[in-house]
Amino acid sequence: MLVSIIIPVYNAEKFIAKCLDSIKNQTYKNLEIILINDGSTDNSGEICEEYCKSDDRFKVIHKKNGGVSSARNLGLSKVSGDYICFIDPDDWIEADMIEHLYELTQKYNCDMGICGYYKEENKTILNKNSNREILTYSKYDALNKILDEEGFKGFLWNKIFSKKIIGKNTRFVEDIHFCEDLLFVTQCILNSSKIVYDNKPYYHYIIHENNVSKSKYSLKKTTSLDAIEKIIDLLDGNEQIQINNFKNYYMNMNISLLMNYIKENQSDKVIYDKLKNNLFKYNINDMTTKSVKLACLLSRINIKGCYFIWNKIN
Repeated sequence: MLVSIIIPVYNAEKFIAKCLDSIKNQTYKNLEIILINDGSTDNSGEICEEYCKSDDRFKVIHKKNGGVSSARNLGLSKVSGDYICFIDPDDWIEADMIEHLYELTQKYNCDMGICGYYKEENKTILNKNSNREILTYSKYDALNKILDEEGFKGFLWNKIFSKKIIGKNTRFVEDIHFCEDLLFVTQCILNSSKIVYDNKPYYHYIIHENNVSKSKYSLKKTTSLDAIEKIIDLLDGNEQIQINNFKNYYMNMNISLLMNYIKENQSDKVIYDKLKNNLFKYNINDMTTKSVKLACLLSRINIKGCYFIWNKIN
């Protein structure tokens, strides 16, 4: 089976060689590697071209900068593989990751294979490995687990997708800049019959200045609320889905954005009013954690008082 790997590339010249080498040297050889150069202004495009010259499995498409979602969507329109992976250009993968994920889907007859990951900063592993286990989930069980802090989560890059669960209509929403991956993965899980998860880490997620925003608030980050709201609309009404987990996640995100808006002395009243009004979007009894329930209640009564407590705690 051909596996297509989509890599959106933007100003990644410092890291991309390690990423592409880790893909080039995969034990699974039947690969199509699609590099989408999203208007890079450094040498990323030239580096991509060099890999294409030395290995015909690599293909590069150069486009005007439009953001990571537009790059991934372009990649999806070009894939030929039966299975699809997404990898970020500043990360790298273990030599047998693709082979292992593919074999998982075949062994357990699943539409999606998921692995664990290392979270690294300055070559230091930040997350601790849990005991090794391989689990299979129905789509509903997977969706009820997707927000678990120690689980597989809604990232793109630690997963392999059967092309049939993506189809022609499942695409990234290009005006959503945060949690767009969670929305996409949720849609794919809904199209699945069974998912397999091996928590052994095969992916190296690298934390550095380029992918860690110093600001906890930005206008783009508020689009995460649009993504979560779309997920809630997508899943609401299904009795097998624990929908309040997603409402709790939405409210936690909204309160965090509102508190950081105040802390960073932002002045966009339209956004402030939207975040303030969002505090009343769902019932307090829908919240599934005490901390979010309390923060929601306090902020409804007195935002400045809530901020004072939040700032002391943080």
